[in-house]
Amino acid sequence: MGLKEWNDTARPYPRDAVLPELFDAQAARTPDAPALTGGGRTLTYRELADRADALARALRRQGVRAGTPVALPVERSAEAVVGIWAVLKAGGAYVPLNPEDPAARLRELAGRLGVEHVVTRADRRSPLDARHVLLLDGPVPEAGPLPPKVASATDPAYVIFTSGSTGVPKAVAEPHRGPVRLATGTDCAAFGQDDVVLATANPTFDVSCFEIFGAHLNGSHLVVPEPESLLSPPDLARELRERGATVLWLSAGLFHQLGFAAPGMFASLRYLVAGGDVLNPGCVRGIMAAGPPGHLVNAYGPTENGTFSTAHEVTEPPSRSVPIGRPVANSTCYVLREDGSPCEPEEEGELYVGGDGVALGYVGDEERTAERFLPDPFLGGRARMYRTGDRASWRPDGVLEFLGRLDRQVKVSGHRVEIGEVEAELAAHPGVREAAVAVRESGRGDRALVAWAVPRRREDRRSFARRVRAFLRDRLPGFMVPGRVTVTDELPLNSSGKVDTRALAGTGDEPSAGPADPPRGEDERRVAEVWATVLGTPVESRADDFFELGGTSLQAVQIVTALRARPGMSGLPGSALVRALLDSTSLEAFAKRVTALRGGLDDERTVDFARESRLDPGLRFGPVDPSPPREILVTGATGFLGAFLVRRLLDVTDLRLSCLVRAADGDDGLHRIGAALRGYGLATADLGTRVTAVPGDLALPGLGLGPAELDRLAGRTDVILHAAARVNFVYPYARLRDVNVGGVRSLIRLAAHGGRTRPFHHVSTVDVLAAADGPPGGGRVREDDPLPRPERLRQGYAETKWVAEAILREAAGRGLPVTVHRPYEITGSRDRGVWNTGTMMAAVIRAVAETGLAPDVPLRLDLVPVDYVAEAVVALLTAPPAHDSAHGAHRVYHLANPRAAALPLLVERLRRHGYPVRVISRDDWMKEMERRCAADPAAPLAGYLALLGEEEAVYGRQLTGTFPEPDLTNLAEAAPHVQDACPPVDAGLLDLYIGWLRETGYLNYSTASSRETHSPRDQGG
Repeated sequence: MGLKEWNDTARPYPRDAVLPELFDAQAARTPDAPALTGGGRTLTYRELADRADALARALRRQGVRAGTPVALPVERSAEAVVGIWAVLKAGGAYVPLNPEDPAARLRELAGRLGVEHVVTRADRRSPLDARHVLLLDGPVPEAGPLPPKVASATDPAYVIFTSGSTGVPKAVAEPHRGPVRLATGTDCAAFGQDDVVLATANPTFDVSCFEIFGAHLNGSHLVVPEPESLLSPPDLARELRERGATVLWLSAGLFHQLGFAAPGMFASLRYLVAGGDVLNPGCVRGIMAAGPPGHLVNAYGPTENGTFSTAHEVTEPPSRSVPIGRPVANSTCYVLREDGSPCEPEEEGELYVGGDGVALGYVGDEERTAERFLPDPFLGGRARMYRTGDRASWRPDGVLEFLGRLDRQVKVSGHRVEIGEVEAELAAHPGVREAAVAVRESGRGDRALVAWAVPRRREDRRSFARRVRAFLRDRLPGFMVPGRVTVTDELPLNSSGKVDTRALAGTGDEPSAGPADPPRGEDERRVAEVWATVLGTPVESRADDFFELGGTSLQAVQIVTALRARPGMSGLPGSALVRALLDSTSLEAFAKRVTALRGGLDDERTVDFARESRLDPGLRFGPVDPSPPREILVTGATGFLGAFLVRRLLDVTDLRLSCLVRAADGDDGLHRIGAALRGYGLATADLGTRVTAVPGDLALPGLGLGPAELDRLAGRTDVILHAAARVNFVYPYARLRDVNVGGVRSLIRLAAHGGRTRPFHHVSTVDVLAAADGPPGGGRVREDDPLPRPERLRQGYAETKWVAEAILREAAGRGLPVTVHRPYEITGSRDRGVWNTGTMMAAVIRAVAETGLAPDVPLRLDLVPVDYVAEAVVALLTAPPAHDSAHGAHRVYHLANPRAAALPLLVERLRRHGYPVRVISRDDWMKEMERRCAADPAAPLAGYLALLGEEEAVYGRQLTGTFPEPDLTNLAEAAPHVQDACPPVDAGLLDLYIGWLRETGYLNYSTASSRETHSPRDQGG
């Protein structure tokens, strides 16, 4: 199955008919059946046809012809439906307008179409000064013959204005063929003469076409309820019951509000169709559990393709997301790459939709029409398709997953962020009913993500916001975690039932009644000012907590950088200040630490490494099964390296994989693993057949698993690959201990579970070597050397990895086969340069490129591509045991680049790419970076600068070239072919990385010199 089969949607329907002739045919079949109820009155099909015919005759006398635009400024009502049929019978194209809009806007929209005809009520006629006005509540026009059919299937039936990214509404003209296909040829909802359709959509919203034409071309009864009944669950439930409704459309916003409040109210419906935005899977699960309707359908489609393009009937409770389904009848869908070629299944691309629903274009905007409405290269002839601007991917079974809007990609701190992805993760929180995310821009131009969350039940808002942010930090890169989560009772909706982002942007947390205990003293006031500037929120109380105000670890470094720029603060040690803030998070407590540091009195907490490194004395290891392993337990599968490890294991071994993932359930975990692979451009083949996601948590005792779950996991595990860690170069040891040390202890116990020993592969870091002597006095650090004393590490992450290695070394002494992999700077892949840019090295590259300044330092560029590291780890994991009598059951491998380079090569390559970089002394560079970071907390190095200034710490030693050089003997002996596969850090590799960083927007093209006219390779580089 593939693209051709998935788009084989042709079905017979009256393709050349127009709407009024099909309505007249239905009225002739069921003249006395109820057609329309609203405003306390019911019209039969005969009465509705007669009333519309009379108005149509009047319109014809006024000059309405085929395609003539006729404005209809009437709210959702039975009168609006009569007016729509009148305009269509006259041959015109109705133009629904919201009568509540400002008069100037109504005149502007009507003026753009050259409207000369208006059908309205007496109380709605004033804003539009058209030549011809026909009143729906006026005298019935004179009788007379109605001219025969005047419009064709390709003439416009309506013109609906949709919002545009430029802020100027676009006038979409849809021909009769589009709604005819929707009402008579669709397979997403089957209307019949026994159906009662409850109309919820405003006529300005294109889904009203589904309701009106779906009902009246199939003999159904259309009921227009009063507006207030749609917003109250009890009122709507009563309306559904009393009207005997069988078909209901709800926008996503109303679907969530009503579905969470009363999930069982839809059980009597034959069809519940929802859409217009992403559906919350939790709401869908609640409806399914409470008693689902006969058919629950998620429908998707832009106005530019006749309302619905795809539909997905929900038959099982969704675990994570609700797909948008397959193309509806007589429609096509394509997911295409930037070059227009089709994407493979599970590959993300832009969604294009086609078929008989494609609109004629944007009235009066030929340029925009040419951009968005394109020839269909897959069907040929005169077929056209519409470029939606939506991101999507095909599942292997031909179902489409909606991934968000392309125009909702924003740049935050140099990273591209898809707002829809953040919203999806936020909505996945079990306590969140509804969620929205937006970008706020400060007066200085800094951008930050902000989020709104509606809790499922009433609870303390601050506590709930803190838990939600912790949930997001666990699932998203730091730059994608909103700095502030506002807890609100509901999300405002616009007239189309979608979340009103403009109204939302004006909301926030309730204003406080005034600080109960405002900052005291000079240091508290200084700290409060800096917090307010960096966090973008008022700091009013001594009890205010850094993390509760939305602070992140990188912002902690930004705060320290800004604080040290204040008078009298420049001499304070940056890393000590960072640790003080992360240890003492209230304003009062941190200010006390600042005061103590100024006086040289701060008693910083220290790590008792000897105590932390002790292994349970009663833990012993039995024999190792000599047979080849069948199943491997992998941790960290959703991380950068972890994703490449999973892909490598699937590609070159026959092993089954159990992946420990923080997730709601197995399906959610598998989704997260797949999303990680796709995010780095990796295939997801075999994921569903060879990978089992195990919901668990390294930070919890027993991995967060119950005894039975732990037994099952241990029973099928033959080898352990531990690649997970909480990577944060700012946090102190205590904040990382539970995951990075406690997780290793739990996995060691699993390795010994049941008396059978499982070999243990541990991904560590060369940062543990920072305590050893390096150049100029020291030499290389051999892989089999004892761990250096840890007291000089002075970085929480490196300290936790040192302790983890020390524990594993003791376990190896008791018989556990241990292999430790110590990679250097993990960078982009060898083929495409795909990189995790949340690293110090990426920040240095960006800072040098964008400031045009580089330090004159011997910074070692020991870059190891992520796919090379994955290849090396898997090769060592599958090779015969390399443990010997000299080293017991313990072996260490340094995964560094045997042909590293230094910073001058990077400077040279940046220059060749057009970045005019100047080299200055280290001291001058540090001062300039401090100045820039103080002025701009979002500057590339703002999150690392305080750490770079500590010459004896990890980053400081790397910057000054005193970091020890790792020896590579063990890897060369165990897998020489793998070491040879590591590309040198040369012009080619750096050009690949710079190109990828520019392509993704991490590096600014605009910063490069305008002299660049050729690629570096064209210039002989």
